[in-house]
Amino acid sequence: MKAAMNAPVRAIDISMYQRHPGEGWWRRVFADGWELAIVGSWHGLSANPDAERNLLEAKAAGFRIATYVALNAGSGRTAVRNGKQACGRAWDDLVFVAIDCETDGITAPIISEAIDEVKRNGLRPIIYTANWWWNGHFGNPRNFRHMPLWSADYDLDPTLALSPAYGGWTEAELVGKQYDGSTEDRHPMLHGVEVDKNTFDRNFVEEGDMAGVEELRAEVKQTRADLEKVITAMGKEIVRRDDDLKKEIETGIANLEARVKALEEN
Repeated sequence: MKAAMNAPVRAIDISMYQRHPGEGWWRRVFADGWELAIVGSWHGLSANPDAERNLLEAKAAGFRIATYVALNAGSGRTAVRNGKQACGRAWDDLVFVAIDCETDGITAPIISEAIDEVKRNGLRPIIYTANWWWNGHFGNPRNFRHMPLWSADYDLDPTLALSPAYGGWTEAELVGKQYDGSTEDRHPMLHGVEVDKNTFDRNFVEEGDMAGVEELRAEVKQTRADLEKVITAMGKEIVRRDDDLKKEIETGIANLEARVKALEEN
């Protein structure tokens, strides 16, 4: 099924609570015209044990795939690492990793830490949140207005629009809208499984990968260069102490280069 060039991408997201929807479910949903599958991998306190299986089956059915990582008052870096582990073999094929911000106790440094960890692992971070939380519970900071936004607004209208605006974001940064989801009075279903429904910008999903990867690779390379300067200045002791960090950064660069190569081949 080939979508119109400028048509928005129809996306669904599910969490750990849907478990595995059953054999053939992803194929049936893809046949209905949904194109992007977003599977939660880390839910703040626990991992989704079915994340890898669902992502791989969705990809095999024809979907582009992505994940979200829910933050809490703990380490943003650890949350992303837990999400990556839950995604397993599907991680390198993800279109993006959404940093889910809707729990009290989250701070700006926690969000920044999660964003940086996604970048270190070679993928594109975006922020998932909603006006009710960002504005009503988080003080409506503008620190992250440069980040791509996936906004929850259950108005049942799939039009990709941001109303009201919050957090300094404009529609230029809005890449996704969750327009229908589970509430006390509403439980959207697809083939017997409860889902959230979304609209995403097609350019972001299909064409933005290369620019994002190149930007991340440049950032990681610069980080490694800065680290090398520190090591040179401080001597062998810091080399030993930061060896694991060096290896982690180098792994991130290798992941980025592999992802760029795969995109070029496609």
